[in-house]
Amino acid sequence: MMSDYTKDKPLVSIVMPVFIPNEHEIQAAIKSILHQTYSNFEFIIVDGSAKKINYNIICNFSDSRIKYFSTIGYINCLNLGIRMSQGKYIARMDSDDISYYNRIEEQVKFMEENQDVGVCACQAKFFGDLIIPQATFPPKVDFISMLKNWCLVHPAMMFRKDLNITYPHLKPYEDVLLIHTLLAKGVIIKNLDKPLFSNRINKDSLMEKNKLWSKLSQNKIIIFAICINSGLNLSFADTIFTKNTFKSEEIIEFLKFSKEANELYVNNDIRLYNLLKPFFKYMIFKCSDKKSLFFKIFLNGGLYKYLPIHKYIYQTLFSIKNYVIENKRIKYLTILGIRIKLKEIAQAGSLK
Repeated sequence: MMSDYTKDKPLVSIVMPVFIPNEHEIQAAIKSILHQTYSNFEFIIVDGSAKKINYNIICNFSDSRIKYFSTIGYINCLNLGIRMSQGKYIARMDSDDISYYNRIEEQVKFMEENQDVGVCACQAKFFGDLIIPQATFPPKVDFISMLKNWCLVHPAMMFRKDLNITYPHLKPYEDVLLIHTLLAKGVIIKNLDKPLFSNRINKDSLMEKNKLWSKLSQNKIIIFAICINSGLNLSFADTIFTKNTFKSEEIIEFLKFSKEANELYVNNDIRLYNLLKPFFKYMIFKCSDKKSLFFKIFLNGGLYKYLPIHKYIYQTLFSIKNYVIENKRIKYLTILGIRIKLKEIAQAGSLK
């Protein structure tokens, strides 16, 4: 039954992409929207599958508020749904999740009463075949909290149409990049303190099946987010999501960037070196002039001293051993078969 609050209230566009055919999950997701206490909405379902199985499932629901579209690709589904929307607010939904019956009503009420808020989500319960701890999301989402942990459930979001949101073509974690970009623009993002959503977590998800790739994608987003939120510069930040080769100069630049970023956020209880280490390893692996990198790192004598990641450099690129010469233990670095006293390298220069 429609509550009194929803009468003559703003139109909400609920955007739901559909991909893998699963009749039970899709039906449950659609029913959870059609049974909302808030009735003034259009339900935009965008089918990204090549077959018409999903179309047949959706057609079983005879509700004039459902609008069906199709395209190819998850991000294209999201952006097409947003372009086709007519509402003052846009609410996200995924085809394997469940919205509580009062979700839309509560979110619209909050957004109407808080005109400064651009995006709101809510507390959520997790379910599915992958057990993860339940989390309490912070009332306000900011850059620091996003660096520490993921702070909201993406398919439970509602945002204002006039933000003109377009999802970036990055998969996975297009939602994380979107949130960081909105925060950099000054958009206020909040979570309601009520659980209004059930979020399905499955072990066959893209992130779970490709954990190393997912970790690297997260690293790239963190680096890009630091640049747009902190004022620190990195010459290849704008191409970081597609860049797959690196010059030694860029790796040295990244080491200096890491040091500056770590110092900037040291008081926020964030260990950026640990967060950025996977991307640094990736850069080493994709370095186009490793021989030059070897010498540049160690001819900057101060460089290896302050970086916790120097052990990885040693283990991966160099051989460092202690030799006893004339009853003295001397540490040598071996590069390309040439032994050099590590002490002499450290004295050769300092990090500018």
